[in-house]
Amino acid sequence: MDYSVPQPTITYRHLVSAGSLNAANPLRVVSLCDIDAAYAAFEAKRLGIDPFVTPVAVQQWQGLIAVSYAARAYGITRHEDIDAARKKCPNLVAVHVATYAEGAQKAEYNENPRSETHKVSLDPYRRESRKVVAIFNEMCPLGAIEKASIDEMYCDLTLAVRQVILQRFPHLAKPPADSPDGLDTPLPEPPKIDWTNLGHRMPTEDPIATESAGETDATASEAPSIEPAANWTDYALACGAELIYKVRSAVLDRLGYTMSAGIASNKTLAKLCAGERKPNNQTVMPTSAVPVYLKNLPFQKIRFLGGKLGDAIASEWASSTVGDLWSVPLAEMQTKFGDESRWVYDVLRGIDHSAVIERTKNKTMLASKNVKPPIRTTAEATRWLSILSLELCVRLREAREEAPNLWPSTLVLRFLKPFETARSRQAAFPYVRDFQPQHILNAAEKLWAEALGEQAVATNLEVITIALGFSGLEAGEQGQRSIEGFFAGGPAANAPRRLPVQSSEAGPSKAAAAAEEGAAVAVGTKRSEPDARAPSPLETKVTAATAPTSMSPPPPTAVRKTKKAKPNGLVSLFQKAAASQMQASQSRPAAEHDAGSGHATSTATEAAAPQHPGKEGLGADRAPLPSDGGRPSAEPVPPDPAPRPPPSWVCPSCSQRIYPRPRPTPSAPTLDNPQEDHDGEDGAEEEQRRLRLAQQDHEDYHFAMELQREDGRALMPVGSLSSQQVPGSSQRGPPASQRGPPSSQRGKGQSKKNARPVGDFFKRRGGGAS
Repeated sequence: MDYSVPQPTITYRHLVSAGSLNAANPLRVVSLCDIDAAYAAFEAKRLGIDPFVTPVAVQQWQGLIAVSYAARAYGITRHEDIDAARKKCPNLVAVHVATYAEGAQKAEYNENPRSETHKVSLDPYRRESRKVVAIFNEMCPLGAIEKASIDEMYCDLTLAVRQVILQRFPHLAKPPADSPDGLDTPLPEPPKIDWTNLGHRMPTEDPIATESAGETDATASEAPSIEPAANWTDYALACGAELIYKVRSAVLDRLGYTMSAGIASNKTLAKLCAGERKPNNQTVMPTSAVPVYLKNLPFQKIRFLGGKLGDAIASEWASSTVGDLWSVPLAEMQTKFGDESRWVYDVLRGIDHSAVIERTKNKTMLASKNVKPPIRTTAEATRWLSILSLELCVRLREAREEAPNLWPSTLVLRFLKPFETARSRQAAFPYVRDFQPQHILNAAEKLWAEALGEQAVATNLEVITIALGFSGLEAGEQGQRSIEGFFAGGPAANAPRRLPVQSSEAGPSKAAAAAEEGAAVAVGTKRSEPDARAPSPLETKVTAATAPTSMSPPPPTAVRKTKKAKPNGLVSLFQKAAASQMQASQSRPAAEHDAGSGHATSTATEAAAPQHPGKEGLGADRAPLPSDGGRPSAEPVPPDPAPRPPPSWVCPSCSQRIYPRPRPTPSAPTLDNPQEDHDGEDGAEEEQRRLRLAQQDHEDYHFAMELQREDGRALMPVGSLSSQQVPGSSQRGPPASQRGPPSSQRGKGQSKKNARPVGDFFKRRGGGAS
């Protein structure tokens, strides 16, 4: 039994709608990048040798945990005994991993480490892995990176690929003006793809059939490198392959490590095709190649389908390949393995909605040791606790170099006795200014005494595993003072703060406020609350208001609070990434910045007094006010006009009443058109414009939900599962941003029961565990 991948019609809404940012969008691009023989490559670089020329193996005790490709040519494999490996390759360069020893100050490459006295350290490999992640973040700031291990990382390139497409084809940012379908208009034909340097493409036809027809790999390689794109999905994959090629090249140039990568529409396919052309290569999985590739693939090679689950499936249906299981109906699979078999049914057809969760730093830190011989006395426990404390201290110091405000909230002790469940004890870990391993050891010894009590001095004590770790690792918000700043001496630290004075002008942005913090404290001005998001380079600079010269209270007149400009879809995400990239470039050394970073630095002259949009200068050009600051006595004060009810639109799909978007702040133009300023406009025309934007947001929401329903129904056997059972198909209310005005303006028939954030609607089962 065969199947074909559905090819949906890709519209402008798929490309430019923020509501289409979910796993069911056909323009999704995900990559998996794997450092080739990572540990061996790290050690080869340290020793100054080429792992592709010299056989290198990384040793842990008597076994091998990493083997270079030059050593693999001799038949050496991982987990092989070191003596057997040397017989196969006498000139093998075997390097034992770094280890911690009692009394040492750091992990070292000891000459003859023993498991009875030393503990393995992977700290050098973690450092090199962080360097690779830093290059990814620098070159692809719009990509979400999820570290699967020290040497593997997933990267969601969807947003970065959309930016590339819109930069190359700006006319695709909006549908044709005469199109009656608006954003639902199909995109024009995709352009041709230049596959040069984009890696290997998985074949779209059965290799066995092509070989029988006389076509070989040699003739296939003679195909032209520039070909028409089958659809926009393949063009998006080609853009992702181009980005990954640049990142891999940068890693090789700067660090000397080769990487293999897979580029596909989801994590499962990216993982599979990443291992096809190792080492130092990348593989692209076009949509039409998915059935051809999966048909003869042993299904237990798919992540999460090995082990007991894979054995049970193979035994139930006497199958070994993915194609063998295509004939099994979903209803039968659910009867045998429950509702969770929906994921198995989908992944066997190349569908995987697990998200790439941006995770490059952990909130926990663990050091553990399987001790042989077991711990039988308190003195032995103290010796191992001291080694574990040293490792935690070193790792926390390194983490605080990148995030000075980072500090754990809890210290956890865990130990295991034979034939018993693991036990743990934890306590709060207070901040220590001069941080040393002894501080961790003192707290660990106290936890050990509390956990074991009288057993700590008993003769029958036996512990085979002991672990010490931090939990609740959190860093302070960006822009906050480091924790040492609260203990630092000097005039700045001890200077008293004066009471702030409110200002009627718009407050400074987060960046300007941080630069002028000292001046603001000195003169007593009150800064407005900082933005929750990073300042965007496309937004108008918001600068600090002129400080008052006296400490008099503000005038009694009410100051109208203005709302922040609401970012619009993809534009907001592009801006956030650009801002973070600019901040990263400004934090580099000045020499590197001037050499070619390309970002202009801010100067103190940019922090001038703000000017209200539409009013050029509020100084000498402004008409003077009467001496009492109010209206002339002869002019009567007109009454306040009655508020005009806002326009609205009723959605025909869900009968939800939609109101205009909030008016943006006067200090920044709207994000829909950064070159125009609508803030000075009043009247029905401006409200209608903001209502159209809110209507588009609401339509995007329905579009995102329909994407999930269509994707779930695409490969569904008739009668096996109703549309109501498809994940994400349940009818729920719109996102919080689409629920209209405050309760004072809401009609009596409207309710708050559907007040859920839009992120909840995009969460798919599985959660994206890697």
